Amino acid sequence: MNKKILVLLSMLLFFVQYLPAQKEGFIFNNQSDNIEVNTLASSRVNIVCSNENIYKFRIVPDEGIKKVHFRIIAPKTNIVIYDNAKEGYTLEKTLNMQNSLVVMVEIKLVATEDDLEDEDFVSNGWVALLIEHKLK
Repeated sequence: MNKKILVLLSMLLFFVQYLPAQKEGFIFNNQSDNIEVNTLASSRVNIVCSNENIYKFRIVPDEGIKKVHFRIIAPKTNIVIYDNAKEGYTLEKTLNMQNSLVVMVEIKLVATEDDLEDEDFVSNGWVALLIEHKLK
């Protein structure tokens, strides 16, 4: 089942770059990616951001994944630009970059003690990291 979802997400990311601009004026960025995630370790991907754009970061998890923790970090300074845990694990964030820089998106699944005891809990899987941008 995970292979099926991975193939579908890959196809989505391939075709998404050819979609016209979204109603808010955002267009999909070619830096979108599929990322394998679990509860034991963080997965990381680097994204190049320009100060000329506003960026929308969106996480689309596999079916069954309950909570995804993602942070956007400036890797050179280790400054956390955004942490979705502070906003109830929301899966979307729009940022207006003040400077051109490479950011690291760090993603991990969240599990409570109760989750780990639940036989239906999904402790690993895939998420799509969709990145959109528009000019300021």
